[in-house]
Amino acid sequence: MAHRLGPRETRVEIDHPDVSESITPRLLDDPQYKPTLNGTPTVEIAVPKNDKWLSSAFEDATMRVWLDGQRLPIDQLLAVRPGLDQTTLVGGVELNTRIETGIQEQEAYKAAQDVIDQTPYAADVDAPTVTTRTRTLQDVSTAAEFEANLQAIPDDKPLSIVSGQFSDELQSEQVAFLGEAEDFGNGGSVISDSNASAGEARLYPLDGDSYDVNLNYTIPSENVVPAIRYRVPPGSTQAEFSLLIDGVAVETIPADTLGSADTYSWLPSFQYSGSDLASGLHSVGVELGASGEDLIVDQAYLYDDRYASTPSSTSPALWPDRVEQETVDSVAIGSVTGGSMTAPMAGGLDTVHTVGVSNDQGASYTTGSATLRTDTEVSIATDFTTTSPQIRGRIGFDGPGQGAVSSYQLEADVDQTPLLVDRVFDDDAESVLSEIADYADALWEVQWDSSTDQITVVWTQPSERTSDVSDPVIDYEVDKSTASQETKVVIKGASTPVDGEQFTADHGVGQGLTTQTILTGSEAVRDPDTGDQFERGDDYQMSYDSPGSITTLSSGAMVDGDTYEISFQQQPEGEFAADAHGDGPPLVRTIPSATSNRECRQAAVYLVDRLKDPLITASVTLSRLNAGVSLVDDVVIDALPDALDRAEIQSVTQTPQTATLQLGNRAPLEELLNDYGSRLGAAEKRL
Repeated sequence: MAHRLGPRETRVEIDHPDVSESITPRLLDDPQYKPTLNGTPTVEIAVPKNDKWLSSAFEDATMRVWLDGQRLPIDQLLAVRPGLDQTTLVGGVELNTRIETGIQEQEAYKAAQDVIDQTPYAADVDAPTVTTRTRTLQDVSTAAEFEANLQAIPDDKPLSIVSGQFSDELQSEQVAFLGEAEDFGNGGSVISDSNASAGEARLYPLDGDSYDVNLNYTIPSENVVPAIRYRVPPGSTQAEFSLLIDGVAVETIPADTLGSADTYSWLPSFQYSGSDLASGLHSVGVELGASGEDLIVDQAYLYDDRYASTPSSTSPALWPDRVEQETVDSVAIGSVTGGSMTAPMAGGLDTVHTVGVSNDQGASYTTGSATLRTDTEVSIATDFTTTSPQIRGRIGFDGPGQGAVSSYQLEADVDQTPLLVDRVFDDDAESVLSEIADYADALWEVQWDSSTDQITVVWTQPSERTSDVSDPVIDYEVDKSTASQETKVVIKGASTPVDGEQFTADHGVGQGLTTQTILTGSEAVRDPDTGDQFERGDDYQMSYDSPGSITTLSSGAMVDGDTYEISFQQQPEGEFAADAHGDGPPLVRTIPSATSNRECRQAAVYLVDRLKDPLITASVTLSRLNAGVSLVDDVVIDALPDALDRAEIQSVTQTPQTATLQLGNRAPLEELLNDYGSRLGAAEKRL
């Protein structure tokens, strides 16, 4: 028959394999129950001295303990400690199941559920309340910021980052160049012709002519396409002619192979086989041979067939019909569930500007478009169908004119549910649960569930649960520390080496080396041909602050225009200040897993958000901690000041007479740093 306990009764039962009834030892004092946050509870029970407790029959014996009428989460006799005049029995739980598992990617609370399910105990796991915050991950408005946040623009892409008097811009470059023959040099003669594009054309009887184009990027040779708009006068024989690029014939059209007509036609079939057309000045021309009679040229057209099409009118496109540029991926601490991108437009009135956002590393984009004629900015905001740890943006210009943006903002909606990524566990269940909780800033506790009459492992996040503490308060001490309040934070990442970076000397002009900070004195400058080393102050000056650069001196041994090599240590750095920040010095810390200026700034934002208010802690001494109090709950103690009306239990210390709770309104700085660093490292593994 089950024993019926009184409302405040204390009782201990221990099973013996050779006895049908449970043994109920006489208690010399109340059991000393020690609940543990993120660990297993124990209870110490003083009983009369008796060597029987050392019998092997009591090893790992099943036991049950009630304190003040409440069942404790204790089910095993863990240890026996004989004393001079008493024996102490130590009870606890068995969370030593070996956990062997590898996790590629899983929410921390689901991983905890899986661990608990492998133990003898029930699980009560809270799915975290989804906290989604909008984070600005890229806020770009300067040339240096464009360089740092956009993926590298290749030489053969018609885009450039330019510094202007009033703003810096990302802009599209001209991809096609139209020349009116009447504006060429002195070859042939200008004639009036109503069928010509501007009412005039140039008649070539024998000689030829050219016009200049200025490229701001490189056109690969296979994409270089020249064309002319021409006609042969009726009754005339077409002259042999060649189309030239930089004075070299692209192709020669034999005499009398093109028919005569009053109207003009485009001849776009020239086959260019020369080298790439590099950025700079080039010429496009027509040259007539000695045979034949006449050729009338209205227009010449040189274009990049990746971004422009075969001409069919007198006003062919000059700007890219579509050119796009992606940003780098920005890593978020958590899962990116949505995002947005906004950019003020600075290009042509009718040029279509597009922006897009992607959280699958550019495999798919959600886009928006606008033109300056109807809007002042282009933007897109979306929810993603799947989550990931990163977001990137894309800016596009779709013609018909030049496209340009002077700034952009990329934001992410971040679900801050902690994720485990690429983790391997091989340890007992208690250790694995504690490791996961430490990473996820989670809480767990072993409790007795009176509704199901079983021991349960409860897993939750801070502030998910709340309970009142009714035990009498003997004393308390509250400390409100503004010394732990930080409104401006500077975060530095781990330094990395850069070896053999080449630059061209331009005396007195700084040459950019990195968007990051260069560690003072870490550079070594040499001539790659001779191995000669150069000295700072004599031959060059350094700018170590972000963005790092080097300036050669005309008074030194380095030759203007020559190429040199520099090796150095670079370090990312980012800062953030709250609106209320005064003139005090910032908090400066290092997070080794931060690898870019952008990630350092994100970390600074994270810390200011949590440290901008004072740290409030309390030490509360109770006459006794009720056995049913949950340590994973935020507690409400009426006796405390309103400043700490709801606090997290951070530790518990018990004596036979009292229980002392250490409470706090937030985690301390070093814990926040460790938490952010480990989560950032996990997020980067997901990329």
